[in-house]
Amino acid sequence: MDYKPNCTVLSVSSASKTFVTSLGNISGQVANFLPDMKAGALVSAAGLVDAGSRWAAVDPLSYGSIRYPEIHVIGDSQATAQPKSGTMANAQAKVCADAILRAIDGQAPNPAPVTMSACYSPITSKTASWLTASYQYDSVTKAMKRVDASFGEAKAPSAENYIDMFDWANSLFEDTFM
Repeated sequence: MDYKPNCTVLSVSSASKTFVTSLGNISGQVANFLPDMKAGALVSAAGLVDAGSRWAAVDPLSYGSIRYPEIHVIGDSQATAQPKSGTMANAQAKVCADAILRAIDGQAPNPAPVTMSACYSPITSKTASWLTASYQYDSVTKAMKRVDASFGEAKAPSAENYIDMFDWANSLFEDTFM
């Protein structure tokens, strides 16, 4: 397995199983091409993404757009140095909803929000791994910063983690969609 970060794919040849890239040609039997990650077309079309950026800039106290504070952006569309995950989007939605309710009541947002990311990843058809991290608002930098002591990860993929992954997913889906 070979990982090539920051590599621009210029073209792909299915016949020769080759990617022509900014780092030279890459060939292989199996390849996983991940296109550039960026805010969706709706977020860009709404004028929430600055020229030269891939994400909408937001205030992490409310997830209100820096350009249009009355528009709130969470999850994969915004830039706060927090991971792009369903768990993180769920946590950001709670901070955002709290800030909106406070604004309706004439109050300022919570000055010290905390978000948490957790992610299980299947490694094989019977094992999984996981990692977690918490982020807290830093009033000096006005950014969300990872609380280093909160970072955790599985020692190794396991069948137990694979089973736990479904409990985690069910809890997240229930909290998010119910």
